[in-house]
Amino acid sequence: MILKQLIKYQFSNIRPMRVKYVLQSNHTMFNLNHFRSALAAYYYARSNGASFILHLDDIKDQSDHLDFRDLYTGILKQCINWDEGYQNQYEEEGQLGPYESSKKLDRYKEIAEQLIKEGKAYRCFCDKETHIQQNNLIYKNNKIPQYSGVCRNLTEEQIQKKLNDKVEYCIRLKTDELTRDPYKKIFYKDEIQLNPFIYQAFLYDMIIFKTNGQPSKFFSFSIDDIDQKITHVVRNQEWMKDIPKQQVIYQLLNHQDQPKFFHLPNMLDSNHRYFKNEELFRYFQVKDFIKQGVSIQALANFVITQIWRNQVVNQKIKQLKEEGKTQDEIYALELYSPEYLMNSFTMQDVKQESFEYDQLKLNYFNRYFIRQKYMPLFGDDISQKQSDKLINEFREILIQQLGPDFQEAIDRVKDKNIVQIIEIVTNRIRKYEDLSSYPFFFTDPTYNTQREKSSRELVFKDPVINQKYAQVIKDMINIYNKKLADSQFDESNINKQISYYIKNVNSKLDKDVYYKFLRFTLTGYHQSHAIGLVSQIIGKSACLRRLRNMQKLLEEVPQQE
Repeated sequence: MILKQLIKYQFSNIRPMRVKYVLQSNHTMFNLNHFRSALAAYYYARSNGASFILHLDDIKDQSDHLDFRDLYTGILKQCINWDEGYQNQYEEEGQLGPYESSKKLDRYKEIAEQLIKEGKAYRCFCDKETHIQQNNLIYKNNKIPQYSGVCRNLTEEQIQKKLNDKVEYCIRLKTDELTRDPYKKIFYKDEIQLNPFIYQAFLYDMIIFKTNGQPSKFFSFSIDDIDQKITHVVRNQEWMKDIPKQQVIYQLLNHQDQPKFFHLPNMLDSNHRYFKNEELFRYFQVKDFIKQGVSIQALANFVITQIWRNQVVNQKIKQLKEEGKTQDEIYALELYSPEYLMNSFTMQDVKQESFEYDQLKLNYFNRYFIRQKYMPLFGDDISQKQSDKLINEFREILIQQLGPDFQEAIDRVKDKNIVQIIEIVTNRIRKYEDLSSYPFFFTDPTYNTQREKSSRELVFKDPVINQKYAQVIKDMINIYNKKLADSQFDESNINKQISYYIKNVNSKLDKDVYYKFLRFTLTGYHQSHAIGLVSQIIGKSACLRRLRNMQKLLEEVPQQE
């Protein structure tokens, strides 16, 4: 009995692990780094049996950016299920919200005023021009910029007069113990990055409330950590410099249980250079990847494996590289299910160094996950309801990528032919956006689009061969029309007839030339899929119509005199 009570007492004093990620919905960007950090925080929480908290930082310019909160959280909801946070708050007594910074402005202001009363902070009435002049003078003398302290010793009468005159002010901390040596390096601890430091000058009399009435990020984040009993914070590397600033806040508020910080490395371009914010904004927005047809599962797998790899997989990858295996074989080792990551993700295996964006890896992952999604259609265990759902989803994606003008043609295609199209394209596309290259399944080629013109130049580059195409088209029309009855119009019979023709009837051209010409005739592209399968999908009447269209086109093609 005494032992049980002792165990109960010991565990009751262990602080529950609570992992937080802050989603900045006020930003017009939610890039791969942000997405990666949110996932890492979630997987880390789940693998440790901890609560995951999603806090929404929505203060700045909230009137302009209200829409982004639903966009970003909508993306995250597809792969993250947070325990507390925006749109998922506990209703019972004892909840630790609100989880939106805009709803905590009074709380932040209350703490700032409390620090002023305790002599730990003061109002600074210096205007922007004064700060600029001071900093210019400091930069001129090659010194680290720091506030001169003009307002820290104002009398109560001077302060009250400025308040009565409605002079704008910010609120600064009093950090007297830091004034002696501005060049002293303050080292602080991050659980991933080694020996980070900041010059002491940057901690001197820091602004915790701005003149616009908004709290500084490090201040509001610190208050949230305390209020929400956060034990672990996961975020992007650029926030690492705020650790010592937050530690000052914790100390001033006598908060002993400071959270552990994990700052994840940044992404590099192919030349190992850091991406600038505008580049991340322009090229690496999560919403843009999704719009292009990258599946959220592929994107999630991609961003996590860019920074994390367990030791077993790491050894296997080294072995495969030594054996000279293909890159796809190596990528295949890093295909993880969400369940696996929620059980196995550790911060110990996170890379310290920045990582390079790997487009080939993302292409491989996306092709894999697209294929996996539709794989049940090719088996026998799928229900009619599930089959209909997948087929209808794919129709919607086709319309989205090809355009609304194709809707009627797409709707006319039978379900069994849609399944055949899925089987063909999911082996080749890297993302759904690539479906825009497959209009020939639904409409006749014009032979005049930019891509079709490229194929046209290759097919008709030799006038000697061009003059033989007319006979080929005439013979094909005869085969499709008379030798392939409607009941026999399938891939197998079509291929047999074409093979027999090339081998026994008209062997004047190389086999590859025949197929290149027939592909171009039926699809507009000289490189496409098996003629028999394409013919079966688009149907006999469409094939004959396209063959006759080619007859007319041949009249325009240069031939040897």
